Amino acid sequence: MNTIDLDISTLPASERLERWQQVLHDTFGPIEVQPMAGRMPVGNIRSTRRGPLAFHAMRYRGMNLSRQPVHVAHLNEEFVTLTLPQATMQVVHLGQERQLEAGKAYLFNHAVAYRTQLGHEYRTESVAFPATLLRERAGSLPPFLDLNACFGASASVDMVRSFAAHLAVGVASWGDHEYHRWTQQLLDMLALFLARVPDDAAEMQSHARTHHRERALRHIRAHARDPDLSPQGVARACGVSLSYLHAVFRDSGMTLEGAIFEGRLDLARRWLIDPRRAALPIRTLCYEAGFSDPAHFSRKFKGRFGVTPGELRRSAIGA
Repeated sequence: MNTIDLDISTLPASERLERWQQVLHDTFGPIEVQPMAGRMPVGNIRSTRRGPLAFHAMRYRGMNLSRQPVHVAHLNEEFVTLTLPQATMQVVHLGQERQLEAGKAYLFNHAVAYRTQLGHEYRTESVAFPATLLRERAGSLPPFLDLNACFGASASVDMVRSFAAHLAVGVASWGDHEYHRWTQQLLDMLALFLARVPDDAAEMQSHARTHHRERALRHIRAHARDPDLSPQGVARACGVSLSYLHAVFRDSGMTLEGAIFEGRLDLARRWLIDPRRAALPIRTLCYEAGFSDPAHFSRKFKGRFGVTPGELRRSAIGA
């Protein structure tokens, strides 16, 4: 178990931003802290990590947070938080403005670009976990989900909030078997919400399309390094027609070809920060990730992550 506990209010003003930046990096991965003009930065955080889950309690004011594509490129893992705000805050998440309201519950993917727009002060408690743990149970996992808006029944959301609070209290005292059992039940509870039975035919169709898209994305992730991976092959693997799969991806605002390309870029990013592949030339890595033109790969990589493959590798080696 690993615990972080910091209150920057006890530090000299000149040291606060740097120390807050460091503790957030250690807790959530690469992120930028942006001071607010004329405001003294104040914040405290307590974070306890045990097994795959981490429990956070955080309060801050006088600064905003920003995760850019270059930060996403350096993340070792995609993780999601069950976010339980105690104060309201605006956030721009994947280019969309959203409001996190006090007393509500959200599933929030942190492995994407976002920035906060703080009013006075933000307070929140959250449970963070690898996105794969929920995808294994539910298949489909949207990048942002307002549990209250989606599920309507406040009693169900209250149950999730209470269960998460119960876990946070017991994380340091339970035995391994008991702790594992409770964490699995929290994830199963969230998966049940995500896999709820649709109420009408329109929702059923939407649910089916989401299911096929997620199956296609899983196939792409598993076979991204195959240079022969194609839209036709993905459709065959999913047991649907190519035209239907193209329509499924269009509905989600992306293309099937683009998903294959993004899958290969993500694979290359993981390999570039993998110390076991540090001696592999980038050109070779490019070919093994399914690309045929290193120069084209480098341009697209920088467009996706904000750094060149060489810059990402050098920073990973330095770290």
